[in-house]
Amino acid sequence: MSLPNYLTGKEYDDLDEFLAVKAEPLGGIPGLSWLDGFLVAVAVSPEKIDPEEWLAYVWTDGEDDSESPFSSMDDAKYLIGLVMQHYEGIENCLAQNPLLLKPILLEDQDDQELPDLSGWASGFMDGLALRLDQWQELIDSPDHQVLLLPIFLYGTDAGEEELIHEPDFDDPLFMAGELPQTVGAIRDYWREKRANNSDFPEADL
Repeated sequence: MSLPNYLTGKEYDDLDEFLAVKAEPLGGIPGLSWLDGFLVAVAVSPEKIDPEEWLAYVWTDGEDDSESPFSSMDDAKYLIGLVMQHYEGIENCLAQNPLLLKPILLEDQDDQELPDLSGWASGFMDGLALRLDQWQELIDSPDHQVLLLPIFLYGTDAGEEELIHEPDFDDPLFMAGELPQTVGAIRDYWREKRANNSDFPEADL
């Protein structure tokens, strides 16, 4: 698993361990790849999403009555700080040059030469679901829905079925290489909508 430089290696290890041991059993995001995809979706959302809202999904899938995954206030401050720092790193990268985005992808369990896009794409779909009504315009657009194709194929049950029936579409190495361009194009799509419609929701990017 190749990592971006938003955090140190130890910080990523700490965060990955916490997600697997504490957050996932409570319904939170299971691992760094999933978290990275989720945060990228939040960063390119049609409208700005308050961190308090999306952080709840990271830890406990947004359930208000869920048990806290943190063992102490210091624990919470440290780990929330790491997530926020990673998110800000994504935002800065997208603002400067989306093509430099470095998605966190696991290795395929059957072929370690290939990336496994499922965790990242599933995380993106979870982030998209936070504002599904707004995303629906892009999802339904005949001219632009193709932007979501790599994410749909590897991040949804319907996409998994499509790959079974159309194995020629299953090219994880190519699709992984397309992710930065895909994310940048999605960001630009919402930017254009925002520029041409004063009533369109505000966002950071």
